[in-house]
Amino acid sequence: MLVDGGMLSNFPVDAFDRNDGRPPRWGTIGIKLMSKARPGTVLHEVTSTFSLAAAVLGIMQNWHDQMRSEDPTVAERTIFVDTFGVKTTDFGIDRATKRRLYESGRIAAEHFLRHRADDGVVAGTETASRHSVSTPGAA
Repeated sequence: MLVDGGMLSNFPVDAFDRNDGRPPRWGTIGIKLMSKARPGTVLHEVTSTFSLAAAVLGIMQNWHDQMRSEDPTVAERTIFVDTFGVKTTDFGIDRATKRRLYESGRIAAEHFLRHRADDGVVAGTETASRHSVSTPGAA
């Protein structure tokens, strides 16, 4: 298991991929925690020079991760879990929100695994459609 967060990418699902053109020795599965974009959402509010710099870095990082997550060889082995806007640093969430996040992950994982079994796909060797689902209570 690799858990990493970096400057360029927060989702290194391809860190163990081979670069010699041969099939992978083993498959990898990534779990991407993300909120579905809502119309009119402001991702980075700029109020100072520092917040402008932070926004530019955030946009660069998000763009890189977004481009990679749309790559079929990445999407086929990724479980996309909607976090409903809850951040990984929101430590004081209530029990209902915890339950909603848990259900979102459970449903996304079951959907992913069900389709993987149906498709007979081995991670990194074939392309498949992106597996993401709407979960109950999603806005």
